[in-house]
Amino acid sequence: MSGVLSVSELEIANAGKGVFSAFGDVADLEFESGIIPMPMSIPERFQDKSWMEPEFDPAIHLAIERPKKMTLLDFSEVDKTPEVEGNDKSCLAYTQAFRLLSDEGVRVLREILARNMDLVRSSERIPSYIRGLAHTSKFIRDLNECPLVLDVLSECAGYRVIPHYLPMNYAHTNFGMLPKSHDVKSVPVDQWHVDSVPFVLIIILSDMTDMIGGELQCIKRVGREAGFKLIEETKNEVSDSEMLTVSYQKQGYCLFMQGSEIVHHVTAVKKAVEPRITMVNSYMPANCFADDRTVYKTFLELGKEKESILEFARGRAWRAKTQLEAFATRAPYSDDPRPYVAFLTRVLSELSMTVDLLAAKADQDFDYFHEVAGDKYNETKSAESTKAGVDASRRSEEEITSLMKSEKPVLIKS
Repeated sequence: MSGVLSVSELEIANAGKGVFSAFGDVADLEFESGIIPMPMSIPERFQDKSWMEPEFDPAIHLAIERPKKMTLLDFSEVDKTPEVEGNDKSCLAYTQAFRLLSDEGVRVLREILARNMDLVRSSERIPSYIRGLAHTSKFIRDLNECPLVLDVLSECAGYRVIPHYLPMNYAHTNFGMLPKSHDVKSVPVDQWHVDSVPFVLIIILSDMTDMIGGELQCIKRVGREAGFKLIEETKNEVSDSEMLTVSYQKQGYCLFMQGSEIVHHVTAVKKAVEPRITMVNSYMPANCFADDRTVYKTFLELGKEKESILEFARGRAWRAKTQLEAFATRAPYSDDPRPYVAFLTRVLSELSMTVDLLAAKADQDFDYFHEVAGDKYNETKSAESTKAGVDASRRSEEEITSLMKSEKPVLIKS
C-alpha cells in the first residue's frame, strides 16, 4: 500500500462499527457488483467471429443437472454448501461432476474452438491452451454470463458469484496431448498449482471413452502452503491416500471448484480417443467487498498477456466504482467523520495497490510446482525445464486442428 495513507489498518477494519449500523461493519458489508461490460474495442490479435455462430439459447445449449454432493475445504462431503455471511470466503473445495451442456452445446463450442486454432499458445505451466475467446465469440460471453448457470454456481459457492472481470479468462481452454514417443517424458495437462482467480468451472468437451490419465487431483491438505510442502517433501511422489481424484464423468459435464484455496493438477494423458479438451470459465464473488484474490502477475508474466494490463485496471476500477456506489447510497448521517475517512481509505488502498502492481512497484506471489523440472516455479529456470511442454505444444496445434475439422474422433497414438 502506498505510504501516503494515514488512516491505520485498525481504523479501516473498524470503519462503520456503530456509526454504519444501517450500512454494516466493513467485515460484514455486502453490495453486489454487476458483471463488468466488455471493453469498447478488442485486442489486435483477436477477430470477432460471432457472425459465424448461432445465438446462445439455454433451452438448446444447456442440459443442467445440479450437483448432488459438494466437498468442502475441510474435505468433508455435504449435500449443500453452507451459505456465507458478509464477505467471508466460501468453504467449497469442489463439486462432484454434473451435466451442464447439451450435445448441441458441446458441438457449438467445439466449432468455436476449431475457428480459433490460431490462438493456441504454450506457457511455463501449461503445454497447450487457448485464451481470450470472449473477444472472438458472443456465444462464449453469453454462456459465461448466463443467469441459469450463475444461479447453480452461486448455490455451490454459498454466495452469489459472477464472471471474473478479466475477459481473457472467459473459456480458457486446455488441450491434453499424448507424447509422440515413450522416450519423451509425459507432460501434465496442468501442473500442481493454485488458481489465480477465486473459482473455476471446468467443462469437458472431449470424448472421455477409455481415457487413461487427464485426471484432476487435489492435495488433501488444508491451505496452499501445506499442499506445496507435501509435494516438495515427497518429491512429487504424493501417495494416493494424500490425494483426492475427481472424475469428470463424460463429455458435456463439468465441476465447479474454489481452485484458489486448494492445490491441484491435471495428470498427463496416456491414452485417449482424442485430445483431452477442457474449457475453464472463471468466477468471483459478486460482493464487491469480498477480497480480490486475482493474481495479476500470473497473467502478465507467466502467460505473457499484455491484454491483462487494461483488463486488470478496468476490473479494479469497476470494484472501486461499486464500493463507492454502496457508500454513496447507504451510508447514514453522522457527526463523526472517522468512519467515512476509514471507509474511503479502504477503497483508495485497493486502488493504490492496483497502481503499484501496474507500475511494477509491488509484487504478488504465484506458486506452482514444476513437475518437469521437479521443483517449485522459478523464473530463472524457464527455458530448459519446459522444453518437453513446448515441444508438445508445437505439434498439438496441428493435431488439434485436424481433430476439430474431423467429424470422427481421432485416435492419438504414442
